[in-house]
Amino acid sequence: MDYTNAPDGGVVGGFNYGPANRHPNTHDYEELNIIYNHDDGFTTTTASTNFGIRQVGVAAPREQAGAGDSPAEWGRAIHRDAIGRPDVFQKDLGAGKKVLTHVFWAIGEGPK
Repeated sequence: MDYTNAPDGGVVGGFNYGPANRHPNTHDYEELNIIYNHDDGFTTTTASTNFGIRQVGVAAPREQAGAGDSPAEWGRAIHRDAIGRPDVFQKDLGAGKKVLTHVFWAIGEGPK
């Protein structure tokens, strides 16, 4: 995808920018398909997360409860950001093991 100073294409300032490039073209979609729609035998999945190969437009499979998707699963807040939202949580797993979760809230968002 080539987005230039001449989105309408053509010759600008003596340089030919080629066809318009305001939107992806067939070649752009073909390249995206090559990048994202393949199975090279490699996966990054683990027992607790699922970042494996996914199909575009299909929702990622949901893990069972306890996968860490909700504030209730993060443990207790041990730090707050500059505007008072909890952003670091600690969960005690027992046997001296703890899990820290750092949350980056979107602008205007916070815990529900």
